[in-house]
Amino acid sequence: MITLNLTPEIVNNINRKFVLDLFVWQQRWKANQYHRNRFLHKCRQIGADHYFVLEALSDSCRTGRNKFFLSNKEFLPFFVHYLAQYFPSQQAYLTENAEDIHGVRLSNGAEIRVLHENSCPVSLYGDVYVSEWAYSDDPIQLIRLALGLSNHQKWRRTFYSSRDSGDNGAAAYKAFFTLNRVKGEPAFFDTVTLFDDVESRLDEERIRNMWSPQAFEELFLCRLPHARW
Repeated sequence: MITLNLTPEIVNNINRKFVLDLFVWQQRWKANQYHRNRFLHKCRQIGADHYFVLEALSDSCRTGRNKFFLSNKEFLPFFVHYLAQYFPSQQAYLTENAEDIHGVRLSNGAEIRVLHENSCPVSLYGDVYVSEWAYSDDPIQLIRLALGLSNHQKWRRTFYSSRDSGDNGAAAYKAFFTLNRVKGEPAFFDTVTLFDDVESRLDEERIRNMWSPQAFEELFLCRLPHARW
């Protein structure tokens, strides 16, 4: 496993970005980062993965806690790319080998790993981030893996995803997230829609024209199920 060196410059840059470079909803997530459970219903393209890699790095630099990012196998290299941008001297190696990198170790001992639903981690534990769980090939297996990695009360779990009527998430929601709780435990719940983008980073008119009315309301306004359908 490759070791990433935490120099004072790198740590300062991570901390600066975690203070200054956040959207309003990311600031809200940051303010609630120490909840044992977070369950987030988000619209598409709002920078969730980018933010949570930054959050994980900031916390691991300070505490040495292990972090796990779980998603579909084809999405895992993106987490490595997001991670790489904070380590300029090692960035080229990380990005060129992203598909083959399944974890890194920070020089303070913390490990950051990327896993999919068919991964078989042994004797691993830490905080988990489960990205786009509703679009996993096997959401139930992915969530079970996440819960196993974070079984002890000291570890934190964050589940975040867009939703639409054609996703794979209905059975998993019923099994794990009823009433927006996590396996019956209280959770910080948040919904982020296109209308939260007060900086108008996303072009609403263009996005509306790209999707059917139903898909737009489900994917970008987080209305699922919608009363009209």
